[in-house]
Amino acid sequence: MMLKNKSFKISKKVIAVCLGIVAIIVVSLLVRNVYFKHNKLVITKPVETKETINYSPATPQEKADSEANKKAAAERINQDANSTSNTDKRSVSVVITRAEQNGFQVEVNAFVSGVIEDNGTCTLKLTAASDEITKTSAGNKDATTTICTPFSVTTSELKPGRWKASITYSSATSIGTASQQIEFSVN
Repeated sequence: MMLKNKSFKISKKVIAVCLGIVAIIVVSLLVRNVYFKHNKLVITKPVETKETINYSPATPQEKADSEANKKAAAERINQDANSTSNTDKRSVSVVITRAEQNGFQVEVNAFVSGVIEDNGTCTLKLTAASDEITKTSAGNKDATTTICTPFSVTTSELKPGRWKASITYSSATSIGTASQQIEFSVN
C-alpha cells in the first residue's frame, strides 16, 4: 500500500508541473495574440507596374525644358536672396511692460514674445499731434523672450499732454508692433 501512496504523490507533483507548463504556454499564446493583433505584420506581394525607365539620351525638347527650369530656379534663388520684404518675416508679439514718467525721464520697457534671438532692433515712436520722437535700442535674447533694451526720453524733448507710445521689433526673421497711450506731466 505504501507503494501506491508514493506513486500517487509523485503523480500529483507531475500533474502540478504539467499544469504549470500548460498555464505558461496558454498565457504566452494569449500575450502573443494580443501583441500581434495590434502590431500586424502585413506582407504583400509587389505591385507590377508597366512603367519603364528611359535610358536613351535626352531629346532637344527635354534639354531646352531643363535649361529653362535651371534659369527659373536661379532667378527664384536670386529673388529670395535680395528680398527684404516684411511679408517673409514671422509675426511676433511686442508687449509694453512699462511706460511712465519717472522724474525728468519717460521710461518705456518692452519684450518680444514668440522669438528668442539677438541682433533685432526695437524702435520706440512717441507721437502727439504733429510731434514725433523716435528712439532705437537693441533686442537681446533672454531665457524665454527677446528683451528690448529700456528706452529713456528726457521730458525736455516732450510737450505736455497725451502721447502714444509705439514699439516695433524687427529682425532678419521677425516683425511685430505694440502701442499704448500714455500721459506726461511735463513742466
